[in-house]
Amino acid sequence: MKDKEWIIKQTDASMRLEGMPLTDQDKDRIRSCVGDQEKVEYVIGELVDSYRKSVSVKDISNIRK
Repeated sequence: MKDKEWIIKQTDASMRLEGMPLTDQDKDRIRSCVGDQEKVEYVIGELVDSYRKSVSVKDISNIRK
C-alpha cells in the first residue's frame, strides 16, 4: 500500500527534524500497524512498558533534583 510508505516518509521527515530519524524497526512497526487501531494501542503499550523497564529508580531520582 502506497499510503503506508507515504506515512513512513512523512513521519521520518518529522522525526529527522527533531534529530530522531526512524530506525528500520520503527518503519516495520508502522507498516504493521497502519489501519489497525487495536494493534496500534497494543504496540504503544509494549513500547511504554519497554521504556519503563529501561529507566532505573536512580534515573528518576536524578530527574526530580
